[in-house]
Amino acid sequence: MKLVYLMRVLRDLVNKIAYFFFPIYLFTSGDAVFNHKFGLTTIQAGMVLIALYYLVYKIIMLFSAIPLGKMAIKIGYQRTIIWAYIINSLYFLVLFFSLKFPYLIFLAAIMDGVQANMFWPIYKTILTKSAHKAKMGGDLGLLRFLLQLVAVVSPAIAGLISLKLGFEVLFLVGLIGTLSGLVVVMMMELHTDKVMPRWSEFVNWMKEKRYQKLALSISGRYISDTVIYLWPLYVFFLLEETSKVGFLYTLSLFLAMIVTMFISFVIDKLKTRKAFDVSGGLLSLTWLARTQVGSVLGIALVDTVNQLISNFHWLYYDMILFRRGKGKKAHSYFVYYEIIAAAVGTVFWLAFMGIFLVMDQWHGLFVLGAIGVLMSLLVRDKHEAE
Repeated sequence: MKLVYLMRVLRDLVNKIAYFFFPIYLFTSGDAVFNHKFGLTTIQAGMVLIALYYLVYKIIMLFSAIPLGKMAIKIGYQRTIIWAYIINSLYFLVLFFSLKFPYLIFLAAIMDGVQANMFWPIYKTILTKSAHKAKMGGDLGLLRFLLQLVAVVSPAIAGLISLKLGFEVLFLVGLIGTLSGLVVVMMMELHTDKVMPRWSEFVNWMKEKRYQKLALSISGRYISDTVIYLWPLYVFFLLEETSKVGFLYTLSLFLAMIVTMFISFVIDKLKTRKAFDVSGGLLSLTWLARTQVGSVLGIALVDTVNQLISNFHWLYYDMILFRRGKGKKAHSYFVYYEIIAAAVGTVFWLAFMGIFLVMDQWHGLFVLGAIGVLMSLLVRDKHEAE
């Protein structure tokens, strides 16, 4: 578990610094890619490029999930993750050159989709097998605390780097940091499962009512996570300075990090899911509150409240999700998770592109974020009544 934690923390540290302002980078590259063609305004070009990047990324993930999942069983988990890190390193190198050759952004999207399918299902499989089922909340809570410790400092660092040195330095940090993370991966001894993921099995699972509800909850989680990922871009439009975005995000995370430790001690002892349901309702309200904020104080306040509530909500959600993943088909379970998220993501980014081609509708996205949180409440543990 220590090595699993270390691998994830180092990966998040690299990604939070190198990737935090990536939507802003894509937005500012829109004019360079489209070169004022198709009659797009600067805002439309930026939004369309963001949508196209993640559309390519999700389509690659959707169709490569099963083949890469089978490959992982054949060559082993450790080798697959090593290849994921190598591809991720090349990905940051391609992004670095995309500053001069903007069309390389689409090659980066393809590489990003491949490395994601090689890393995340295996990482989640290792985590669910290593954690104790009765103490799943505590184990995940400790990991969440460590990740938020990284998240407290990295946005501000990313803001300073992008302001003083530019995006190219952020991408070089990603390249060097990813190569450094290979050391941890090579220290791990990973047992590879023998059960292969299959499209036929995925289709059979999707016919079950309980799995359909799980799929809807996964869809809601993806929508909520994606809209919160785009939130710094909205703040950038309001404040027009990347460093302020980073510092505000750091401020909102600091208090939430302290609260996480307390939550991790008590979450496994909860006998009912009432607190989870209430947190989902409150969290959806914070999304609606985002439609009304327009000042630095308002942004800081809504981010702080969101972080405090979401810490418990998503920790409880992950506890249930990972508990359900335990067993001999853990790897297949998480491969299918990525398929569902990729399918939902494909639809989401098509809709996102359509929305911003027709109108500038941020508030509509925030409402989608609220709906996504409510959909996450459909998740159930194996032993829970429907």
